[in-house]
Amino acid sequence: MNALRSLAAASVLLAVGAAQAATVEIKELNNGPGGTFVYDPGIVRINVGDVVKFIATDPNHSVTSIRGGIPGTAAGFASRRSVDYGLEFTVPGIYAYECTSHRSLGMVGLIIVGNDTSNLAAVQKLDLGAQLANQRLTALVAQIAR
Repeated sequence: MNALRSLAAASVLLAVGAAQAATVEIKELNNGPGGTFVYDPGIVRINVGDVVKFIATDPNHSVTSIRGGIPGTAAGFASRRSVDYGLEFTVPGIYAYECTSHRSLGMVGLIIVGNDTSNLAAVQKLDLGAQLANQRLTALVAQIAR
């Protein structure tokens, strides 16, 4: 009987946790806030277990995690171009990502999961190989401390 009650209580907790997960949308844009070739918003803060849905608002964009710019235990990710892409984030930390086709034009963004900025130093050290991308990443990182 006690095992049955424990199982029921665990089921309720799992259902409550699932109900509290949120979905946040990020648009992939040719023109938007802050200039051309941007993600809107450029930074999102989510809880562990939340889902981010990248919306292919304008064609020919993708989203790919930047090597060295995500938590060490997290798996990298990559979408196809011109399709919506959703991903649940289960590892706390900062995730830097880019549109591989438009990195040189500065199309980068950040997701902060669980308000954990423990990998901030690694993100600050990233060199994306393109001046505009590095400038935008630096500007986004500067917003984290606000």
